[in-house]
Amino acid sequence: MKVHIGPHKRDLISIRGLDSKYDRMRGYIDEDDYTWYDKIIFNGISVLYAIVGPINSLFRMRPRKVDIVIDDYDVWEMDYTLSLIILPMLKKLRTQKIGSATVDNEDVPKDLWSTNKPEAANNYNDDTVHARWGWVIDEMIWAFEQIADNENDEQFHSGSIDLQFKKLDSGHSQMVRGPNDTHVYDKDGHARHEKKISNGLRLFGKYYRGLWD
Repeated sequence: MKVHIGPHKRDLISIRGLDSKYDRMRGYIDEDDYTWYDKIIFNGISVLYAIVGPINSLFRMRPRKVDIVIDDYDVWEMDYTLSLIILPMLKKLRTQKIGSATVDNEDVPKDLWSTNKPEAANNYNDDTVHARWGWVIDEMIWAFEQIADNENDEQFHSGSIDLQFKKLDSGHSQMVRGPNDTHVYDKDGHARHEKKISNGLRLFGKYYRGLWD
């Protein structure tokens, strides 16, 4: 697999910060009160914006560079292969996210439920909005960590395996545990583990459109 995705389209020459700064100044100063240097600065910015604007528009029209090559072996264990890409992206998002997606109460523990009134339940603009989204991202990260770890199921197996084949009267053979077999499988623990993974993947699908910075 080869993946190279370039940055988002952006202005070649950015003067937005400068322009917005003086836009705010214009709001506090009446045009009749402009000093001679106010007029020079404001007119200069207008001219600069008129020149830079078309250049930036052309630059933003350039397509984002995307170069992706998928090899045959990439789909042999596609769930595992994708987890190697998704996991570090989720971790990156967790550390630098600016906003938070809206999360339903039913998807988080009760101590993180929104305190909004039922009629405003879809807004969830309370003190827990960021905590709910952080909790959901952590569940996604945990799920993909398990998928990316090929040996994560080993924690549910202990002891040694000693399997032998017992000859049956029918002429067939039956696999049985040998005298040195001490293997123990935590079936219930494994089931709980898989259920949590499935829930993390469910949350990933449900809130996929919320994975933005």
